[in-house]
Amino acid sequence: MKIKAILIGDPNSSEAELAVMFPYLFGEHNSEQKAKLEQRLLELSLAWVTERGFVFLNARGHKVMRDVYWLRH
Repeated sequence: MKIKAILIGDPNSSEAELAVMFPYLFGEHNSEQKAKLEQRLLELSLAWVTERGFVFLNARGHKVMRDVYWLRH
């Protein structure tokens, strides 16, 4: 059910989602700043963590990422 909610959720990206995705994709950041951005992605349910601790965008995260690229160009 949670996966369904992520995929069917609001088709528009929220300001909070866009605000974290812009610096995550295009900003210059050190490892501490990257960790803070990844934590924020997790808080917004835009990413997931592997058993080895890597952070990857989920379906909603990829949708927001596409919105960010579209807004930037």
